[in-house]
Amino acid sequence: MSAVETPGPLLLTPKFRNEIVQRFGLTEAFVQQMFGATGRKTPGKEIDQWEDLIDPAQQMSSAYIHFALSNVVRGRQARDLIVRETGIKSGRSLDVGSAYGGMVAAFAESGFAAQGVEIDAAWCDLGNLNCRSKGFGDLIRCGDFLTQSDFGKHDVVTCNDVIEHVMAPRQAIEKMAAMLNPGGALYLVIPNGRSWDHVVRDGHYGQFAINLLDHHAAAAYYDAACRSMFGRPYSCGEFYDLEWYVDVIGAQGLHARVRRPGVVKLPEQAAFDEILAKLDKANAEWKPAKLPEILVDNVRNAFARYRRALERDYAAARVDPSKHEHFADTYLTPFWTVIARRPGGNYVPATPVDSAAAKAPPAPSAPPRSQMRRVLGGVKRRFLRLVSA
Repeated sequence: MSAVETPGPLLLTPKFRNEIVQRFGLTEAFVQQMFGATGRKTPGKEIDQWEDLIDPAQQMSSAYIHFALSNVVRGRQARDLIVRETGIKSGRSLDVGSAYGGMVAAFAESGFAAQGVEIDAAWCDLGNLNCRSKGFGDLIRCGDFLTQSDFGKHDVVTCNDVIEHVMAPRQAIEKMAAMLNPGGALYLVIPNGRSWDHVVRDGHYGQFAINLLDHHAAAAYYDAACRSMFGRPYSCGEFYDLEWYVDVIGAQGLHARVRRPGVVKLPEQAAFDEILAKLDKANAEWKPAKLPEILVDNVRNAFARYRRALERDYAAARVDPSKHEHFADTYLTPFWTVIARRPGGNYVPATPVDSAAAKAPPAPSAPPRSQMRRVLGGVKRRFLRLVSA
């Protein structure tokens, strides 16, 4: 994600600046630098409350500000999840697409030999300031991950909300996987472009149904609709389905596990109808005045196909519980979290269980010998009575 740039720094009161520092685990140096390029400027006034910092009318600006401020908090949450799920508590870590540096700083806080790589020079400088102001030095390398080398081997490689921006995601996954030590873990958080709420409004630019288009059509949509507001080229590649990512990861010899929140439940009909109503409302309210007619038709047709598939797959899942998980992954999950391990070290993959055998009822056990004697004795007595009759 990127910041929305505005001229001149924002002036925060010391009290409010300290509140941000404490709430988000940041440093004063990082907060001061970040708000030199982010947020809403209020001329002639020091900002002392959230209402003045974030303009409610600019929803994407608000989202970017919160995303930037929470970088260390999100990094710590991801680190704790990885440690809890894998048991890897030390070693070397690499964050691909470090942006504000929160993931790198979080691993450094826990004693990892942490480093990152970031292609955008401005974010790289901001991320290094984040790490440096926490006492860790410059840990983020500026440059293109795909063209750089000499990263070495790592125990943890993370790529959080980044892979959708890579134009060659298969190559990136192959390279990240090759960097893992035996027993190492690859952690990916991947936005789901077909999640219904990301169709209503995508998480990068706030546009309706843009994720349903291929990269070139989406870039044309973005250029016409909102590039003047963001001031940057369209930065997303293709939005693949979850199976694509799992297959690519598996092809590298890693064992991938999709982390899901407990038991997957299919929405009741009323809740599903609400989802359809929100999608239809977004479609009806979409005003594509700046888009060429052929592109408008492309978006409308892509949305119509998506809606038909959504209804069809929901109907199928209602009568077949085995399809609940796939439906939830495809339409209900905004972000997929995948943790993949390389065999070796202290990690031994679980032995696959034959599902048919696992579901089969247990074979009946043999009755005790005393019970068998009573049964046979009774049969013998009835037989003798019949013979003597």
